[in-house]
Amino acid sequence: MSPSYRVIVSWKASYSDPIAVQNGEQVWLSGKTDEWDGHVWLWAKDTRGKEGWVPDSIIEATENQCFAKEAFSALELS
Repeated sequence: MSPSYRVIVSWKASYSDPIAVQNGEQVWLSGKTDEWDGHVWLWAKDTRGKEGWVPDSIIEATENQCFAKEAFSALELS
């Protein structure tokens, strides 16, 4: 049996059209970083021009380029 949860506080998504990347997609990093809940987050821009926070664990950097090592979406549910 799956666990059930009850919503006790309303939430409004921070971004209406968030960043989403596919495995192997090139991303551009701004240099802004943040640490939250034991994870490092990087401010990135995807190939469609969408910007947002992505976990550093999905980014692979070469000398001149950065790529997503796996798919990621910053979609939040309201």
